[in-house]
Amino acid sequence: MQISEIAEPSTVGLLVRIRTDDETSRLGFAARIGRVEGWTRPRFSRVSVIGAATRDVALLVRLSGLDAAWFSEDLIEIIH
Repeated sequence: MQISEIAEPSTVGLLVRIRTDDETSRLGFAARIGRVEGWTRPRFSRVSVIGAATRDVALLVRLSGLDAAWFSEDLIEIIH
């Protein structure tokens, strides 16, 4: 199941993996696992998003440790 198939509020609490691409690798987020803590519409909230938020949706993922970042949904893979 893709993250885009789920209504945004329903994504909170999901265990996810950050997909590997040039940007996530460069920033040290590639293949890391975390939980979705929230979502937003970047055009209104003006958060800095990793990836291209083509549907104007960004997910806040809390990774192991204290790291958290906003990711476009195409960079998120659902684990459970």
